[in-house]
Amino acid sequence: MVYCNLTLTFAPLTAAGCFYSPALALSRSPLRRSPPLDRNDSSSPRSASAASDPFLEIEHLGLPTAPDIVYAINGELAKELRNTPGLTLKPVYPPGPFWLYFPEQWDAKSPWHDERVRRAANLAIDRNTINEALTLGFSKLTNSIIPDMFEYAWKAPLPVFDAAMAKKLLAEAGHANGFDAGNYYCDSSWANLGETVVDNLRAAGIRAKLRPLERAAFFEAYGNKKLKNIIQGASGAFGNAATRLAAFVVKGGAYSYGSYPEIDDLFQQQAAELDTKRREAILHKMQQLVHDKAIYAPIWQLAFMNAYGPRVGESGFGLIPAFAYTGPYEDMTIKSG
Repeated sequence: MVYCNLTLTFAPLTAAGCFYSPALALSRSPLRRSPPLDRNDSSSPRSASAASDPFLEIEHLGLPTAPDIVYAINGELAKELRNTPGLTLKPVYPPGPFWLYFPEQWDAKSPWHDERVRRAANLAIDRNTINEALTLGFSKLTNSIIPDMFEYAWKAPLPVFDAAMAKKLLAEAGHANGFDAGNYYCDSSWANLGETVVDNLRAAGIRAKLRPLERAAFFEAYGNKKLKNIIQGASGAFGNAATRLAAFVVKGGAYSYGSYPEIDDLFQQQAAELDTKRREAILHKMQQLVHDKAIYAPIWQLAFMNAYGPRVGESGFGLIPAFAYTGPYEDMTIKSG
């Protein structure tokens, strides 16, 4: 079995529970936690060194069989996982849509100020092919930045891939030969997704340069409004449609580089509305405006690609709604015999 550097795994489950492996990204082999240490027991020969280096608590296991739990596999590794005897693929769905954001759409001098250019970028993305290549077709193409399981989520029209129409819209906007779109910023953990989208955009005439950033640097720059051109964003935060719109769409939002007055007005209305149905209608109208104005180009709602091995009875995947990992741990089981 091959593990990627995002993979976490559990060593075999025991009657006492499961052993979590936080260092797999370093070792690329199944790991087990050693028994808990008494930090106050100076007689323990391992206590002092382990206190300064927590990785010394972890022992390597050369397992002859498949691991019990595997997390976060995509791309070619997902195909290998699906074809590995004894492993069962189990995608789960955290509240994690991915999207393109055009932070310069409020700048009249920017090509992104023209709604036709933003719509062209949306039409240029071949989501079905990307989905099949990276998440085996399991990610949801909801065409929204709002997770579909959120309260007050509006069901957007299905996304369309139409490269010819994308080129036509660019020509109508004065970019018959396309244009240089500058940097395409993304979290480096998802540079593989960025590469495919950049290729799609380039085919339509939007020439962008992939610029991956380490995750902490990416979100620091994103939240402090330092990024330009194109941002490949995502959020797995829990909440509802109103909280997601507050962070990413309305004026003053943590990741909102600009806003539209009619959407801001509706946000204030829904915040004061006590009737649930009327509030839902307002929030649906806001989401429809986000779609109609092409503020974002949604990519997918991520399928988190996990798996479990043949010894596992209850893996815990999916028991907690919208949770990407296994849990509750006390409900996980191994098969008898």
